[in-house]
Amino acid sequence: MSKSIGTYGLGTSNERGERMIQFCEQHDMSVINTHFKQPKRRLYTWKSPGDVTRNKIDYLAINPRFKNAVSKCKTYPGSDIGSDHAPVIMKINIKLKIPRRKSTKAAKYDVSQLKNEELQKKYAVEIHLVTIKKYKNSDESDFFMPRHIASDRLKFRRS
Repeated sequence: MSKSIGTYGLGTSNERGERMIQFCEQHDMSVINTHFKQPKRRLYTWKSPGDVTRNKIDYLAINPRFKNAVSKCKTYPGSDIGSDHAPVIMKINIKLKIPRRKSTKAAKYDVSQLKNEELQKKYAVEIHLVTIKKYKNSDESDFFMPRHIASDRLKFRRS
């Protein structure tokens, strides 16, 4: 028996039924209306003219990921829809989750380290040298140098 088909089907499969099973297996789908036990009167989805033959030929195929969300799936024979097919209705309860974004908080430097006079002097000298260089060469990459100096000298603070 295929994992795509449940145990509550009606009758045996013909060539088209086998193609349906093959299609569901190739696309990782499950025929959901064969997974619910129903009374005999709700098993068929088609009846021949004259009510001679009744078969289950209409199916709902879903991704197995949503299989647990389906609460019921049944056929409503006798519905006045102007067809020899009975409607197959599935009730599904989907709970959508809000996707969480990855935290993109900016790194915070531990400026309390600047209380150390030796580190404070080194940092001030490097910043001073960068600003002098910036005026000589007005290159855009030098504009971001103080940030690189801070990342070299200061440790990050935990949030």
